[in-house]
Amino acid sequence: MNPLLRSTLHGCLGFGVVSVAAYSIWAFMPRLAGSEIGMYALIALVYLGGAGLALCGLLQGENRLG
Repeated sequence: MNPLLRSTLHGCLGFGVVSVAAYSIWAFMPRLAGSEIGMYALIALVYLGGAGLALCGLLQGENRLG
């Protein structure tokens, strides 16, 4: 498979999974954050942590997560 196509599919699917995970908090656990601002902050944290883990495979080298 073409490396560009593989990387594009990896990024799309990885970020799609992170998006579903982030907004499932809003759908299934709305009382977890306590307020609207807390909900947005919790979703942002899921995006930051999840996107880093999901997309680190696109980088090369030993220190990919850093």
